[in-house]
Amino acid sequence: AAIYRPPYLFDSNGNQQTQPTIDCIEPTVTYGQVFTVVMADTTTITRCSLIRPSSVTHGFNQEQRYLSLAVTSSTVSGGKRYLKGTAPSSKDLAPRGNYLLFAMKWNGVPSIAQWVEIVPGGTVPDTLAVSQTWAAGQLHYVPDTFIIPTGKTLNLQSGTHVVCADSATFKVQGGTLVATGATFRAPTCGSDEWAGIRVVSGTAILTSCVIKDAEIGISFSGGSGGGTVTSCRFSSNSTVDIRINNGAIITATSDTMDCPSGATNHVGVEIGSSAGTTTVKNCVINGSSASGSKGIYCAAMATLLGNHVYNFNNSSNGKGIEFALSDSTIVPIIDNPASPDTNHTIIAGCRTGVYVGSYSR
Repeated sequence: AAIYRPPYLFDSNGNQQTQPTIDCIEPTVTYGQVFTVVMADTTTITRCSLIRPSSVTHGFNQEQRYLSLAVTSSTVSGGKRYLKGTAPSSKDLAPRGNYLLFAMKWNGVPSIAQWVEIVPGGTVPDTLAVSQTWAAGQLHYVPDTFIIPTGKTLNLQSGTHVVCADSATFKVQGGTLVATGATFRAPTCGSDEWAGIRVVSGTAILTSCVIKDAEIGISFSGGSGGGTVTSCRFSSNSTVDIRINNGAIITATSDTMDCPSGATNHVGVEIGSSAGTTTVKNCVINGSSASGSKGIYCAAMATLLGNHVYNFNNSSNGKGIEFALSDSTIVPIIDNPASPDTNHTIIAGCRTGVYVGSYSR
């Protein structure tokens, strides 16, 4: 059998050249999204390209498609090169589906390709102009701050992905967010955390969603704001998973929160001193032995029922529940996870189970 080896893989002496290696790539992108490609070393890369896999019949390739992607920035950090490129702007240029992405060295030598899928959705504007529904299977990219204003409603169907760039904010400002089974996250490669979902006024109703990679998972901070967070999962949020303050009225039920193991002073649910009527019920909060972290911090009147708070056992002052005032109430505590009652709170494996001012037990 003959094996074709193109000349650009060899130098002038006939020696095979070293191909660059892609270390990390976004597995899924949407139209107009700025995404990161991480190379395994600092080799200079001048461009990237997308090639559609072939679909040949009767000698005719119906899927022949090549797209050159401009490298908009190239930086070096930690012995790796970080490239930023922009996905094609529309389905007219790149129909939905899988593509092979190549990164080319300055001398034209390509990397071994990696697969990337382009899906519908798109890059969102600064402000939601009309009420919308984002459908299952779509990916929507938030490059900066996205606002749902007064009078507008955004519905996210199960399977929708919202990818937020570094420091980006998903803000409800007078409008309504209804999300069921959606995922809110940062990009996969070369990204820092995004700011989180911020409900400054209006309503947010989240059910069975995943919220991860943010500074604060979701915060309710307006007297005219509120909502419910039900059966959601929070992970890899650096500071707080759910924060309530400034008169917001919130019910959090059956949520799961995993504190990042390397975090410091992380809080699962933070109820600020000016929070409105707050109920936290049947939530499971794992401290992951993070330093100085708390499962629930409560500085306002609140109802806490049937929560399971555990593993806040780091030697640096980990607390299961901390009350910062005297008139909050908690129902009887049991430490028998094998037979929990929905009206009892379970606190297990914590350095300090319940802390009230200078009194703890």
